[in-house]
Amino acid sequence: MSSHDEKPIDNKVSTIDFYVAELEENPYYDKRNVDIGMKVAEQSIGLDVDEATNKRLLFKADLYICSMMSIVYAVQYMDKQTNAYASIMGLREDLKMVCNQYSWVGTCFYLGYLAFEIPSSLALQRFPIAKTSGIFILLWGFILCMSSVPKTYAGFIVIRTILGVLESAVTPAFILLTAQWYKREEQLLRTSIWSASAGLGAILGALIAYGLAIRD
Repeated sequence: MSSHDEKPIDNKVSTIDFYVAELEENPYYDKRNVDIGMKVAEQSIGLDVDEATNKRLLFKADLYICSMMSIVYAVQYMDKQTNAYASIMGLREDLKMVCNQYSWVGTCFYLGYLAFEIPSSLALQRFPIAKTSGIFILLWGFILCMSSVPKTYAGFIVIRTILGVLESAVTPAFILLTAQWYKREEQLLRTSIWSASAGLGAILGALIAYGLAIRD
């Protein structure tokens, strides 16, 4: 008779309790195909964290993780808006854009984003998420700083495409980080916070662009 027949699980238990019971009753799972999260879950069986500790952990997660994701998301959305501000401040004339060339500035970004969405998501699952997302964000920042280098339309299109490629890992990484560091009932609010920070980026970007425009 299997262990499940010997120890039936009450239907009223939560999903988490069910998985813990599965782990406790089935010590012979294939450990070759599990990640670090599974190993941590195995070590935490029977661990009881008091409410005060939970609040301290939640505060630290909000202070360091959620705030950092919000800042990065705001800055990246600000970058998406800068082309619109730059177009009325001489970008099209400086790069000698004609016909519908300006529309391809935004299109090429999302083409790179779309083409690299699956590879970047696979990389986030295959390698440590913190280091992988950090590399993508640092490279994104470096390429963004190089946006002032191209003097031709073709060079600017290449820069925007690479930015799309590097930014394709950010949203999946933030979703994974939110799922890892927060309980199910805490995830909706935190996801709303860092995704809504795009609006903050749009406001700040508009104010900065206005300041630069009147300065000229």
